[in-house]
Amino acid sequence: MSGGGAGVVSHAGLVLLRHLADKTGLTSGYRGRLARGIATFPLPVATRPGGSPRTWPTTKSGPWVCNVLSWREASAQLLRLRGKGTKRNEVSAMTFTNTVETSKVQAVPAPFPNTKGTVTIQVLNSDQSLGPAVIVLRMEPGSEIARHLHEQTTETSYVLEGVFINEGISYPPGSEWNIKPNTPHGPHTTEVGCTVLVTFSYPSTLEDFVLA
Repeated sequence: MSGGGAGVVSHAGLVLLRHLADKTGLTSGYRGRLARGIATFPLPVATRPGGSPRTWPTTKSGPWVCNVLSWREASAQLLRLRGKGTKRNEVSAMTFTNTVETSKVQAVPAPFPNTKGTVTIQVLNSDQSLGPAVIVLRMEPGSEIARHLHEQTTETSYVLEGVFINEGISYPPGSEWNIKPNTPHGPHTTEVGCTVLVTFSYPSTLEDFVLA
């Protein structure tokens, strides 16, 4: 990124940015951070001189400097770890608390009353210590989930594939929505079938489903 937050920096520009990072103390700071171990991942990809590390900025306030050196040194450290016999899954274990192979999670019929057609769910997480409750909802063509509300739960959903229809409005892949507790929504239908990633805040149970 350029100093103003937009555009592409040339190779010569990257060299200038590297020197700027050296002079402002960014390089030494990240070297010290990396020296404390791979558990410091993931590193930010942009840094504001004199400020705290951040991810890519959403505004053009700056100047922002592409954090090239930190990634270079991170890669070098990872290679050094692997050179000492560290396996890929051992490095991953330092980063992820829990992983789920979705293909191995059994799909079960959705326990929602008045459901029509074939609707299944895969429960990916129900442990509050690991984050929100997460399910993969699969609706076969022509199926329907009745209009309802959740009394205690906030719902966030994201369409992975197919077309999800809510109250007659179609939502293609990439659509996301958020529903507060006690907000009626639905009926949910689909003509071609769809797969939706759904997360629920706690307290969250599949029984928190009240026909509306």
